[in-house]
Amino acid sequence: MRIKFFPISALILVIIANFACWTYLNRPYQAPAWDGPMMGVAFSPFRHHHNPEKGLFPTQEEIDLDLALLAGKTHAVRTYSVANGLEMVPELAAAHDLNVTAGAWISSNEIANEMEIENLIMLSNKHKNVVRSMVGNEAILRKDVSVAEMIEYLRQVRKRIWRPVSTSEPWHIWINNPELAEEVDFIAAHILPYWEGIPIDQAVDYTFDRYQALREAFPNKPIVITEAGWPSGGKPVKQSEPSVVNQAKFLREFLNRAHNQDIIYYVVEAFDEPWKMQLEGSSGAYWGLFNAERQAKFPMQSDVLAMPAWQTWAGAAGAIGGLIMLLFLVRKRLLGTAGKVFFALIANTSASAVAWTASIGVYQYHTGLSMTMWILLLVMQVLAILVLLVESMEIAEVLWNRKSDRNFGPLDPPADFSFPKVSVHLPIHNEPPEMVRETLSALAQLDYPNYEVLILDNNTTDPTIWKPVREFCADLGSNFRFFIWKTGPDSRPVL
Repeated sequence: MRIKFFPISALILVIIANFACWTYLNRPYQAPAWDGPMMGVAFSPFRHHHNPEKGLFPTQEEIDLDLALLAGKTHAVRTYSVANGLEMVPELAAAHDLNVTAGAWISSNEIANEMEIENLIMLSNKHKNVVRSMVGNEAILRKDVSVAEMIEYLRQVRKRIWRPVSTSEPWHIWINNPELAEEVDFIAAHILPYWEGIPIDQAVDYTFDRYQALREAFPNKPIVITEAGWPSGGKPVKQSEPSVVNQAKFLREFLNRAHNQDIIYYVVEAFDEPWKMQLEGSSGAYWGLFNAERQAKFPMQSDVLAMPAWQTWAGAAGAIGGLIMLLFLVRKRLLGTAGKVFFALIANTSASAVAWTASIGVYQYHTGLSMTMWILLLVMQVLAILVLLVESMEIAEVLWNRKSDRNFGPLDPPADFSFPKVSVHLPIHNEPPEMVRETLSALAQLDYPNYEVLILDNNTTDPTIWKPVREFCADLGSNFRFFIWKTGPDSRPVL
């Protein structure tokens, strides 16, 4: 059966247009392809339920599964600690043919530092696949130790192992402390343009400019980039925008250039670490090549999508928009096609807004508070959209409605109908008589049979202003009565 009042084709076109907008916003990004294993990646096997700040560390089985996932994708892994289970990494990595740059975590806790250093020395001397030894990670930057204290730790380690030894710090720490370079076998530098607010289009060039600056500053020391990367989520830092596309763009360009220039590097990092939001803000959780569920965020060869499952979200938006159109429009038989298309546009745009908000939350790591706030945001957005839909329908019915119960006409009262008395009050004070006469003339055009107009002048003292109004009221008939409120000799108001 043909439904004449429902312009199916026009509404389908609206849904198609909505899907086309999703397609445009999620068009693929083409980045240089990377084919082959990386030289090294930073390795911290912490999952959703892990948090070193709370003493929750990965098990041996979890560490082994993560190393198995990285096998064939990288030649080496870099660790930040050799305690709390991470001392198992060299042995487990050897089974997957992975080399290790082992790191001792150096903090302000001297007892913990000594334990880390002893473990580092033991592992470096025991395992052949430990190719470098790192004493601390950004300990000077955090001001957990001074440069002099770090030098003492480095000397202690270098005396007892034959592996190349260094400490890892941002590039500017090395530039500002050249005496530190005298105590290491190589310069281990973090170059992270995101934290410096560099735009993504300049980030790779900036990384290699800083690398070249280190080479010029320390011509007799090998340079190893121990952290290079870009986050896929979190808050912007100045002109640095975190996103999956920007992460893929940076890494794929960096990997190709580093390979061409034969640079030793470690990408930060293998896996997202949700717990790091407590330390580094929202972006701290999103540096991984894989998310916390161990799923790759983007391919290394083919095009990159900002939202890999965008078709699902677009389909959900189209389904919700279609349902809204059915609920609101199926009973609006007298609403014109233009009005239905207008409402369909509002409905589909609203559905897409809700779907987009939901998708952003789904791809984020949440704390209890952030989850609550996200749910509240969705609820408030839905409520606001319901108001928008109702108002949009009102507008559509006013502008594009054919004859219906909204097109009011005069009533035909029965013969015995008694019209109630209506009293219209017109307060004035010193208004020009000509303007008041125009108002009264308009009121005189009322075709209601039972009304009066009371003109209430509030203390106009000039007779040339209020008398012409009183005279005009007398000319209009008994329905128009004029009153003036004046102050008497004794300061009391009188009519």
